[in-house]
Amino acid sequence: MRTYSEIYELIDGVVSSLGFELFDLELPQGKGRALRIFIAKPGAKLGEKGGGVNLDECARVSRRISDVLDAELEVVGPFVLEVSSPGINRSLKRPEHFAGAIGERIRLTVRDERGKHSVRRGILVSFDGEKLSLDDEQAKQRLDLPFSEVDNAQVEFKFPF
Repeated sequence: MRTYSEIYELIDGVVSSLGFELFDLELPQGKGRALRIFIAKPGAKLGEKGGGVNLDECARVSRRISDVLDAELEVVGPFVLEVSSPGINRSLKRPEHFAGAIGERIRLTVRDERGKHSVRRGILVSFDGEKLSLDDEQAKQRLDLPFSEVDNAQVEFKFPF
């Protein structure tokens, strides 16, 4: 079985050849055994009109990835291939996800030096690869947080009604 990085590179090549960006992927595991692939339009701001991918685009990418997986990967056991948009409340895992979410409202689970977890919400003001600045809604101040202390993060889109 190939490593996560090798699978990511393989799928990234297919996705980019079709004119999309590979936002993230989740390898098959557990009972459902779904290989989940999240794609986006290059340079598009997710959550804005025209920024997402449609069903036909997901189906086209899925067919091409399926062909490549059949030829290139030795996956142990059956799995389901799912291709979709990361959505407006997308998870933020990789540094480029945080860089792309500047100016958006996010929810973070942060671990301090003692291992205690806290949840922070606010507008992501900046990210330099090592630390992020957040206008924290609860503390009503700007917080600078080390990226290494972020355990979980996602965009939290606030609907206007």
